[in-house]
Amino acid sequence: MSNSQSSYCLCVVCKTPVDSSDNLFVCPACELPFHRECWDENLGCAAYGCKMVNHLKPTKPDITVSSVVKTCSHCGKDIFSAHTLCSQCRNVPYHDNQVHYADETDSGNEFPLDFLFLGLTFIFGVIGIFTSGIPSLLFIVFSYFYTARKRIDINRVIGFAWVLSIIFFMIGNHLSSTYFSK
Repeated sequence: MSNSQSSYCLCVVCKTPVDSSDNLFVCPACELPFHRECWDENLGCAAYGCKMVNHLKPTKPDITVSSVVKTCSHCGKDIFSAHTLCSQCRNVPYHDNQVHYADETDSGNEFPLDFLFLGLTFIFGVIGIFTSGIPSLLFIVFSYFYTARKRIDINRVIGFAWVLSIIFFMIGNHLSSTYFSK
């Protein structure tokens, strides 16, 4: 658009004439005229379907909620900040001043309880073959009450350990009654 035509241009946003070529801004995609202030206030073009609509809208920073970890003030377990209750002790999990990032401060010192249960399942299962399956049965009872008392979430590994313990109990009970009682 030339300078002589700019006085006859109407701004698409406010519908008033654009006074001078200094104040005129033309959309680079659809070539509609705007006041510079109207373009900025509208965060880009006002034409439906134009690729410059919301062109000036600020983008959000790339921070994932799962990367922020907080420490439970009751049991000391690290949990994601989006959680409202600690998965271990079911209390309000943290104070705001205890934020740290998982990648920077994870110590990795905590032994996973679920794999400990799985290992104990096999140990008590082998012993239970020769003792009527009683160690497997005791392990099921102990681990159930332990997870209930500590309010530990039951995941697939712990559930698998319990199923294996039941199988080992049944095998030990069957073998003891069949072969060892004669």
